[in-house]
Amino acid sequence: MKLVTFSYHGQERIGALDPVGRIVDLRKAFACLQRENETIPDTDEFAVAVLGRDMREFLEHGEKSLEAARKSLAHIAATEHVSKGCTVLQPNEIRLMAPVPRPGALISAGKNFSDHVAEMAAKKGPAAPVASLKLPGSVTGPDDDISLSTGS
Repeated sequence: MKLVTFSYHGQERIGALDPVGRIVDLRKAFACLQRENETIPDTDEFAVAVLGRDMREFLEHGEKSLEAARKSLAHIAATEHVSKGCTVLQPNEIRLMAPVPRPGALISAGKNFSDHVAEMAAKKGPAAPVASLKLPGSVTGPDDDISLSTGS
């Protein structure tokens, strides 16, 4: 499953690509599945509770949200709800965003795993691990401009 974060009519949404490259709005697809099964009365609220408000929450929910997404995608594929509630969208109708728009700060350290150190033993490298920092503001979508500050 290829997960995406996208903007549709100015609203950030979580989704997945279907086999033909369309974007399935996961919360709408899940709500549609619940409505048709008549299991939960307020399906939109339940969809947010299960899937999360954004990709970060979706990932934090783990297997529960992944399983709900799988079932929702299978339901949409089987019933072809292309026009019901804008569940399935064409790529030209949305703007792809960074997959996880607000990931928090990411710190990476190189040459700190024993296999990699052994692999690199023949080469002269730094005595201590090298760290790099990726700040949340540096994350962009695939078609977004990369802004450079003066002096970069």
